[in-house]
This record gives sequence, structure tokens and C-alpha cells, in this order.
Amino acid sequence: MVKGKLEPIMYDQDHDFNWRTIQRLLSHAKAWQPSAFNLLDRLQIDLLSGKPEVSRAKWRMDVALDDVCVGGATNLFIVLNNQTFKKRVVSVEVLVPNGEPESRTHRFELAACPPPRSGLKLSASNDEDCLDWIPRYLHKGVVLWMNIAWNRKFYGLTNVQVMLRDEDNIVLESKVLSTNVSRKTSNVLRKRMFRLENARKIGEMDIPYSP
Repeated sequence: MVKGKLEPIMYDQDHDFNWRTIQRLLSHAKAWQPSAFNLLDRLQIDLLSGKPEVSRAKWRMDVALDDVCVGGATNLFIVLNNQTFKKRVVSVEVLVPNGEPESRTHRFELAACPPPRSGLKLSASNDEDCLDWIPRYLHKGVVLWMNIAWNRKFYGLTNVQVMLRDEDNIVLESKVLSTNVSRKTSNVLRKRMFRLENARKIGEMDIPYSP
């Protein structure tokens, strides 16, 4: 994209791909899979904060799971980043008690992605900012989108554990998430449709004025 060519398109009322359609697309995606966007929100918060426990850690693993799993199944999102200066091989093990299956393991070679030395600004004209670093983390990391399910007889509160291991099978990090496995769909689907309806309304908004 040639510099200066994007802005006229974004603010063109008659263009098929403008500010309004992009906002509507993002809102629909967030309404359908809110957990995935929670990962992006937390990545942005970490980059803005520059906390030592984030910036000095060798690994960054974040996971997201819906509070209620409709119909005995849901989506698990995992984001991994190697914050060292060398590429590393790691594996991720997901344990789902009463799940089908109960255990899954994925192995990856992760590119090096050293973190910023301090907290970033959300937007900066002369320096690298958060908007520069978020795509870098996503590009150099691994994003897992996994469907997990439980056997038909199981419902109620349960835990899902995600473990990050090195090449020697040593656990580097472990996270436990709680969720409620439900066989009823009406209430959850009703809330989702409400979010989707709000997203649709964005398509009727006026495009902001650009001088």
C-alpha cells in the first residue's frame, strides 16, 4: 500500500472496504469468538505496562477459554512466544478431564522474539509503539485455535490444564482454566445473537470525518 493512499479509502462513504466495514467485521468476529480477542487485549496491556515479570520472562504463554461451554464443546485459544534471543523447540500439552480426547500434545519450533526493554506507548510517530509490536508477536509466535469437547454424559464445572514443556520435557509453565460444561444452548446463544446484532448496527453508523 502506497503511503497516503489508505486514508482516502477508509473515509470514502461509497467504498466497499472502508472504516465502517472494517469496524463491523471486527465487531462480528469479537462477538462470535470473544476469548480470542481477550488474548489480544492482554498482549496489548503487557506491552504497554512493561512490567519486569513480562519483559524479563523467557516465555510468554496466554490461554483463553469461554466461561460456559455450550453443547459440551468449545474453543481453546493459546498464544506462545519465545522471548529469548534464539529459536527454541517446545511442546504444549492440553489436559481435558472427561474430554474426548483427554490429552493432546503439539510440538513447535518457536522463533526468537525478544520483548521491548520497557513499556510502550499505544501510538508514537517517531518510535516503535504497541501497534508495531503486536503484529510482531503474532508473526513470530504460535497461535493455537483448538476445539475441545467432553463426553456426552459429562456436564458441570471442570478444569482444563495447559502445560508448556521444553525439549527435555521439563515443565516451563502451566495454566489451569475453569469452565462450566453445559448441555443447554438457549441462554448462551441468545447472548451471542445480541452481541452480533450490536455488531450489525455498526454497519449503519456514519463514517468519521477526516480533514
